[in-house]
Amino acid sequence: MSLILAFGWRVAYVALLPFTWGYLLGPLGYVVGLVLGISGKGEVQASDRLGRILATVAIIFNVINLAWSVLGTGMALRGFA
Repeated sequence: MSLILAFGWRVAYVALLPFTWGYLLGPLGYVVGLVLGISGKGEVQASDRLGRILATVAIIFNVINLAWSVLGTGMALRGFA
C-alpha cells in the first residue's frame, strides 16, 4: 500500500481534488505512505528479503515525494513557482 501511495498519490490528489485542497492533502498522503512503510517494514519477517526491500523502497520514495511536495508547496505559496 505504501508503494501505491508513493507512486500514485500525486495523480490522485491533482486529478480529483480542487486546487486548494492539494496543498494540504498532497504532503499528507506521503506522510501516510511513510507511516505505512515504516510499520510494514517492522512487521515483515527477517527471512522475507523481498518484503524488506519493497518496504525500504517505499519509505525512500515517500520521503523523496514528501520533500518535493513540501518544497513545491512552499515555493508556490511564496510566488516562486
